[in-house]
Amino acid sequence: MRGNAVQQLDVFSYVSPEQRVPHDHPLRPLRVMTDEANGTAERDATLVMLEQIPGTKHVTVGGDKAYDTADFLAECRNLKVMPHVAQNLERPGGSAIDARTTQHPGYAISQRKKAY
Repeated sequence: MRGNAVQQLDVFSYVSPEQRVPHDHPLRPLRVMTDEANGTAERDATLVMLEQIPGTKHVTVGGDKAYDTADFLAECRNLKVMPHVAQNLERPGGSAIDARTTQHPGYAISQRKKAY
């Protein structure tokens, strides 16, 4: 056998995500929100991120059918964000997205260009 027969046990180490992400990182509160499985955590985290967008330019946000809720859409409009989310037509009561959004030319483009 050539070389040293000593095993190096310290070659691999496990570092938890809590040790990797600084405590003052802006994504840390979002992790807490999304770890909570309450049915709205993903939408809530999205709204927190939208609140942190600086400036006064027009902003649009895309999302799948899970984002088609009256509460999410209303909060987006309060934040001056145009919600271009997919309509959930199978939902009881129909889609929460009204003609203000669906008749906008940008909405049709967003639905064709979405990545999912």
